[in-house]
Amino acid sequence: MRVQITGRHVDVPAGIHKRAEEVAARLKRYDPRLSAVDFVFAEDGREMTVEGLLHIDRAEPLVANGRGERFRAALDDVADKLARQLRRAREKAVERKGPKLSEALTEE
Repeated sequence: MRVQITGRHVDVPAGIHKRAEEVAARLKRYDPRLSAVDFVFAEDGREMTVEGLLHIDRAEPLVANGRGERFRAALDDVADKLARQLRRAREKAVERKGPKLSEALTEE
């Protein structure tokens, strides 16, 4: 899985860089088709922002924005939002499946 970390007019500290890679590895648990993760760090006045973009094979990319007083808080915020989106997409896929063959045969 490719993890790209970019700072928009700001330097991303090494500790935050490592934390972003850990977050990407944690998000991979939700969907094994996850092929790439992009994090864009920016500073908006006194507030730090992080944009997360998840590339999933055979699916639309997921995007979330996080804000916080520090980069770590903003990264945690975006990680929570992306995890929620991944869980919701996974639940939708499971709900669309029909009943198991054994269940369908017992109902008749």
